[in-house]
Amino acid sequence: MSDPRRDCPTCQQRIHPLDLSDLYRGRKVNCAHCGRGLSVRPVWWAAAPVSLLAYWALFSLADAIGGPFWLGLLLGGLSAVPVTALIRYGLVIEDAPWVRLAVNDKAWPR
Repeated sequence: MSDPRRDCPTCQQRIHPLDLSDLYRGRKVNCAHCGRGLSVRPVWWAAAPVSLLAYWALFSLADAIGGPFWLGLLLGGLSAVPVTALIRYGLVIEDAPWVRLAVNDKAWPR
């Protein structure tokens, strides 16, 4: 059975531990077997709670200062996007259950 944290999503080959370590440090690595570019990404459900919390916090802030309903939606939406992007980079922890290998169509240039 393949492990999505350690095996290439395309060819199901085990990635060398040193290459995995390089991936978690942000380096670009190609699969040694199929040659496609690999990257590490957290799954969607890992970043969703933090994004919803940021959205709710600014929505509540707009409601507390007596702003209109659309102001809360706008503030919450504008803050949830960058918070989600920051959290996605912060959630990349080696051997965490919410981290998966993702594959690109082409190999990374050397």
